[in-house]
Amino acid sequence: MTKEYFYTIQSWFEGYIKKFHSDDPAFQRNIELKRNHSRRVWKNAADLGKSISLSENDQLIIETSGLLHDVGRFEQFKRYGTFSDNKSVNHGWLGVEVIKKKEILRVLEKEEREDVYTTILNHNKKKLPGDKNERQLTFIKLIRDADKLDIWRMVTDYYCSHGETNNTLQLDLPDEPYVTLKNIDDLLKGRLVDLRNLHTLNDFKLLQVGWVYDLNFERSYEILEEKGYLTKIFSSLPDTEEVKQVREKIMEYMKKQGTGTRA
Repeated sequence: MTKEYFYTIQSWFEGYIKKFHSDDPAFQRNIELKRNHSRRVWKNAADLGKSISLSENDQLIIETSGLLHDVGRFEQFKRYGTFSDNKSVNHGWLGVEVIKKKEILRVLEKEEREDVYTTILNHNKKKLPGDKNERQLTFIKLIRDADKLDIWRMVTDYYCSHGETNNTLQLDLPDEPYVTLKNIDDLLKGRLVDLRNLHTLNDFKLLQVGWVYDLNFERSYEILEEKGYLTKIFSSLPDTEEVKQVREKIMEYMKKQGTGTRA
C-alpha cells in the first residue's frame, strides 16, 4: 500500500459522508459526530502504530482501518436512526459490506484487503477472535484501543457538558439514578460488562469503565491516564458504595499497568 492511495481513500471517505448530509440538525449532528470520531480514531491508530514501530506498509493498513472502522455507522443511522447494534445491525459487518460494494480497496493486494476487513469486523466484538494470525491480531488490538480512546473522549465531553441530551449518543438509555448490580459484580471480578445488561445510562458508563480490562498497549494506558477519562466518568456516576468499590478495583488495575492513580 502507498501513501498516495491512502490519500485516495481519505478523499473517498469525505465524499461518501457528504451523501448523508441532512437539513435535519439532529440527524446532521450525529453524522458529524461519527465523521469526526472516524478521523480521530485514524489519528489514534497512527499514534499507537508508531509506538510499536510498525512497518510503513502496516502503518498505512492500520491508518486505513482506523479511518474506515465505523464507515457502516452512516448507513446504519440512515436506515435505523440509531447507533445501537442491538436495535439495528452490526455496524462492523455493515461497514465491510459498504467497502466491498464501493470497491474502495480494489488496488490493494488481497492480503491487505483481508487485513482491513478482518480488523473492521472485529473492532467492536466483546472478545478477540481465536482464529487469526499474530499480525491480524495486532491490527485488531490497535483499532480496538484507538476506538475506545476516542469514545472515552466523546462521552466524557458529553457527561461534563450538561448541555442538550443526545439520546443517540447514549444509545437511547434512560438517565436514571441507579446501576445494575450485575454490572458492578462483573467489574469487581475483572470482567467486561455485558451489552445485554445495559438498562440505564449509568450502566453504559460502567461498561466504558470496564474497557480498561481490554486495552492492549502501553501507549493506550498512557493516553487514558493523561486525559483523565476515568476520573470524569466516575465523577458522573452515583456516589454509592458499589461504585466506590469499582473505582478502587479499577485504580488497582491501573497501577498494575504502570500508570498513576487518577481513576
